[in-house]
Amino acid sequence: MHTISDIQLPSELVDIIITEFWYSEHPSSGRITFMKACPFINSIWRDVYARITSRDIYVPTAAYLLYLSSIIPRDDSPIYGRLPSDSTRTITCYVDLTNSTDDAAKDPYSVFCSLPNYLGFRRCFSSIE
Repeated sequence: MHTISDIQLPSELVDIIITEFWYSEHPSSGRITFMKACPFINSIWRDVYARITSRDIYVPTAAYLLYLSSIIPRDDSPIYGRLPSDSTRTITCYVDLTNSTDDAAKDPYSVFCSLPNYLGFRRCFSSIE
């Protein structure tokens, strides 16, 4: 008899699930929950997640942008470490709109501009236009 942990979805179905979620609009809290849980389901989910999410990176918080800038140059990520950084096409800083008088993009933009080594960060993602 199989337990729930023995059951695995085919990688093609996992690919569809992750792709559909990744390219859909979600509030930052939902995207963060997905980003935290998905790679830890099993190795199939981790590998498919890494391939899809490294191609088009979403940055849900300014803190994640700092984290990303710290792990990518060193290949220090247990999820993305094996993937070439030149496979990245886009990096999208996604912000939740909170108040119509606030500039929601100001926080991630100011963090991005203050990164200590913009050229090094740019070199890590050479295929981004």
